[in-house]
Amino acid sequence: MHNKSLPPSLLVDFYKDCLVIPGATKHSAGKNIPKEKLITPTEKIIPAETAIRFLGENKKRIAVLVNTNNYPYLADNSLELLTKMLGACGLNMEDIALVNECNTKQDWNFIQAQLKPEVAIFFGSKVWQLQLPFAMPDYQVQPHGATVYLTAPHLDSLDGNTEHIKSEKQKLWLALQKIFKKK
Repeated sequence: MHNKSLPPSLLVDFYKDCLVIPGATKHSAGKNIPKEKLITPTEKIIPAETAIRFLGENKKRIAVLVNTNNYPYLADNSLELLTKMLGACGLNMEDIALVNECNTKQDWNFIQAQLKPEVAIFFGSKVWQLQLPFAMPDYQVQPHGATVYLTAPHLDSLDGNTEHIKSEKQKLWLALQKIFKKK
């Protein structure tokens, strides 16, 4: 039995109540484990099946919600446009949490509770579905509670160089400047 391995499903059953911390040294009773790696009883653990899937690392607590069918997050051209806009604001994909509303069953309140955004930008969202206590037109910067909100059309509608698209991009840029204080 010493050289045989157990099936992963059996290992999960044996150790279902144990916390395994990758990279931690083996010490008894949790000694010498860095505090930041321990889960305190007051922390809420979100089950994997209900956790919000997002692209990015949410380092600056900026939630960017898109509403795009047929893609996990965005089409390549829309992702490129978003990346350029973030760069112009001094941000990158690590700073945000990109969520595709089409791929989540959770409502905005759940998303907000999990991501705790300071800024929430919605591209192509139906604002009335967010169940916010206010209405807002596209490109209006709207602080509410601990979050600053902004809505805009779908990113794919901002791809191009017609006069109308340039005008829409200018409105978005002015709103982003207000939020991120860029000049």
